[in-house]
Amino acid sequence: MNDAYYELLVARKHRSLDVLIKAVTIAAIVVLILIIPLFGILAMFAAAILGVAAYFLIFPKLDIEYEYSLVNHDLEIDVIYCKRKRKQLITLDLRQAEIIAPASSHRLDSYQRLKRIDYSAGDTSQTPYAMVIPKQQEMVCILIQLDDVMENRLRGILPRIFFVD
Repeated sequence: MNDAYYELLVARKHRSLDVLIKAVTIAAIVVLILIIPLFGILAMFAAAILGVAAYFLIFPKLDIEYEYSLVNHDLEIDVIYCKRKRKQLITLDLRQAEIIAPASSHRLDSYQRLKRIDYSAGDTSQTPYAMVIPKQQEMVCILIQLDDVMENRLRGILPRIFFVD
């Protein structure tokens, strides 16, 4: 068994929308708690339901990490919610990719109209890589965040379509 394997974990940066969702949810719970004397058990029940929903459903979806697993020519992308729950997003055969280049590269100018799927860290200080690849019978542009080791491995297995610019 001579498989090349590499795994990379990338934490998504918290967006301002995430902070806003958390603030609005907490504010709604506080308002429901404050109006308990006016509406009694109904407000307390609503505050409890919203609190449980926020803790188990809303807040975990805002703390996201992406895990990239590279095995030979296959890239598997998983999402990890709140460091507890893992979900497989997509498995890609990189031999089918048309191009892999930094998202700001001029080489991607002819692919601007494609649907973009962002699996990157969302950090503006680092440029994500764009991968143009078929997904369910249509071409899509997938954004991923690479480190130096993953860059070198992709350059080694896909020298004709991987660009660093």
